[in-house]
Amino acid sequence: RRLTGHGNGRLDAVANILKAYTGIPFSLNGYEQHALTEGTSAKAITYLSVTADGESCWGAGVHDDSSSASVRALCTALNNLLSRREG
Repeated sequence: RRLTGHGNGRLDAVANILKAYTGIPFSLNGYEQHALTEGTSAKAITYLSVTADGESCWGAGVHDDSSSASVRALCTALNNLLSRREG
C-alpha cells in the first residue's frame, strides 16, 4: 500500500500515517538518539516510547540515516504495543 501523511517532520508524518492506518491514537513520549560509532558514516540508534490508553511500549531502530532510525524505532514500539494487546 502507498500511504501519504503530513507532519512537522518525517517522524511526525509517519506517526500520523500509522495513527490513521491502525486507528490507535497513540502519542510519542520518550525519545533518545545517538551515534553507535564515530565519524560521518556512523549509524544512528533511536529509542522511543509510544503510549495508547495508558499503556506504554518502547522500540529501538538502527540505520545509517537518523530519520530512518527514528521511523524504525516507531514501528518497533507500535509493534510491541499491538503484540501486547493481541497476546
